Amino acid sequence: MMMMTLPMLSMAMVEPAEPAALTSVEASDIRVITESPLAATATPVTTCPTSTVGPTAVPTEITSSPITGSPLTVSPVTTGPTTSPITTAPSMYYEYTVDENADPDSIPQICPHELMTKTVDAGTFYYKDLMGELYDLVTPDKADNAGFYLSDEGGWNRIPKVIPEKSDLIGKTYAVGNSTVKFMLYDQFNNQKECLVTVQIIDDEAPTFLNCPPPMEVDADEQCLATATWNTPRAIDNDPHGATVDAPIRSPGSTFSMTDGAFDIGYHAEDAAGVGVDCNFTVTVVDKMDPYFLPGRCKADKQMYTEKCGRVGQETGVEVSFACPATDNCDGDSVTVQQDMWIEITGKAKFHPTHPSTVTCDDYSHSTMMEAKASCAGFAYCYVKTNSSGAICASPMTHVAEEVALSASNQLFIYQPKDNIFPIPPSDDGEPTHYKVSFTATDAAGNSVTQSLSFTVVDGRSTPAFVRCPTGPIYRNLSTEFGSITTTGGFAPPLHTTSCGTTMSEASGWDHTTQLSEGNKPFYYTATDAYGNFATCRFDVIVRDINELYWVDCPLSNSTDINVVTDETLLQYAIVDWPVPKVYKRGVEMTQPNITINYPDTEPGLAFPLGITTVEYTVTDARLGVYVGVRTPPTCKFYVTVSDIERPKFTGWATKEACAEGEDIGVPRHDFCGGKYISVTKNSGYLWNNVTSVTEETFACCNAGTSCKVFGDSKVSFCQD
Repeated sequence: MMMMTLPMLSMAMVEPAEPAALTSVEASDIRVITESPLAATATPVTTCPTSTVGPTAVPTEITSSPITGSPLTVSPVTTGPTTSPITTAPSMYYEYTVDENADPDSIPQICPHELMTKTVDAGTFYYKDLMGELYDLVTPDKADNAGFYLSDEGGWNRIPKVIPEKSDLIGKTYAVGNSTVKFMLYDQFNNQKECLVTVQIIDDEAPTFLNCPPPMEVDADEQCLATATWNTPRAIDNDPHGATVDAPIRSPGSTFSMTDGAFDIGYHAEDAAGVGVDCNFTVTVVDKMDPYFLPGRCKADKQMYTEKCGRVGQETGVEVSFACPATDNCDGDSVTVQQDMWIEITGKAKFHPTHPSTVTCDDYSHSTMMEAKASCAGFAYCYVKTNSSGAICASPMTHVAEEVALSASNQLFIYQPKDNIFPIPPSDDGEPTHYKVSFTATDAAGNSVTQSLSFTVVDGRSTPAFVRCPTGPIYRNLSTEFGSITTTGGFAPPLHTTSCGTTMSEASGWDHTTQLSEGNKPFYYTATDAYGNFATCRFDVIVRDINELYWVDCPLSNSTDINVVTDETLLQYAIVDWPVPKVYKRGVEMTQPNITINYPDTEPGLAFPLGITTVEYTVTDARLGVYVGVRTPPTCKFYVTVSDIERPKFTGWATKEACAEGEDIGVPRHDFCGGKYISVTKNSGYLWNNVTSVTEETFACCNAGTSCKVFGDSKVSFCQD
């Protein structure tokens, strides 16, 4: 066995400088080991690995010395922009015996890997091998025939050694691209095997936009257009060369339309490695301009509606037509106009109710007018009051029961009338009623505006009127010289207004040309329109023979004694009284047996029913030669008129009590129970009474606590408490 004594090798590596910042990566940051220190000569060897991406690496120089009997010494070498000291290890000599099977010429086994691929460190354009992973790739995985003899470990370690060592590679940086690193495997006998490993660094880090605008909204102008501006997005990248940014179709300062909707704006940044990132946002043109009502067209067809024909004293209505069109700067067709169904009555309101109620409002529990009006749902009217603190109360009503003065804090609303027939309350003074209708126009963007229109309704109804009515009594004397027994009335005919279909009639069918016989002749003209309103013209024509009989104290047609109104207690009746007429001749009262006065059953002091009742006194002359066979004796004829002056309240018939269940049979409170009762049928419409009988009647009173008592100074009795 041959024995050799070899010195231990002493090696030194150049430490690379730390990498510079991202924006200034230097080529010297890539260190490539190019040669073994066991070379036969001391001539420096330089290799220049290439990089397909990024700056070219600066070569690294490693020097080696031949094996001698003295320790190896290596001087520091300066390369590139930085200087790294070369450290030396002390030489150690071992005596060992070479295995007879060892082959001094055998080459160590090839390294197992030729490529290491990594991605850049975050935010950098390089990869820093902190753990020496590159070395781990080339660690020999096959034994050499010889390797190294380790006397202190008892023999041969057949695994070859590698330079550079792992400690020399920890912390090394590699730029983006491909860098070639040469390793040397060697054994105790300086057999060497070169191992080239490509370090591939991939840039997979995307660029970053510094300022990517958020979605933006811009206000439309009157043409529904808008100019949008934004700061152009800028992108940075870990690649010092930066990134390329592709601009969108529309740039800052472009004009956009509402029809564009949310218009997509997209920027794309891409670096040299083909890694890209997008900056996307939208530009939306929004309409913030309110719609508007067409000028001069938010109105009713008339400013004032006057109802001239209709039943006076009753609530009536008039059809009102109105419109309030609106449009918008962008899309007029999309504007919706909503009418507030609660219509305000302004000024002063006076309505007659279906059900009487008092306008009261005490519960101030509402905070908004909308809420207050909503609480009146299902009713025709809503009375609203606002106190000093802004709280609101609402009182729903079927009808307004009394005259209400209105103001900003004292409001009255009516729900939209059916068919737009707006009520016209009865008015004694012709004062108008004002209505205000409110509208809200809303466009597609939700912008809204309000507008209102007003109109006035006036009660112009009136009863017919006589513009000429003769004043009575009109005396007409008969001339007996030629045997005349009649004469005309001798008056100009009455004249009346002709509106609303008014016609005139006289109760007896008389007119100014009618031949009248001796006596009191009452004329009763009625002018009636198509709605039942009427006016009367009453006067008397007294035809007399001044030498014969005539009536004294015969009531005249305009006498207040016989023109009365219904009694509040008697409801549809009134007590009518008048002095009893007498018959005179030449200033002297005539009595029996010369004449006989025929008294009617409808005598003074009775309860006359509502309407017009005829009363007529006649005289029978027992004398011969004056009237018998010559002419009819004079009469005293007049009309008792009982009028209803109380305005109707739409309450149906007047309240009249009835006998309660279980009470005795009889008549209720306020009903006729004793005396002469006038029975009538209606003639010539509802005004004229045709007396059928006047009979003495007696009835019991059925309501507890009532009895039949004479009413006032009359000749009749009513059930009273």
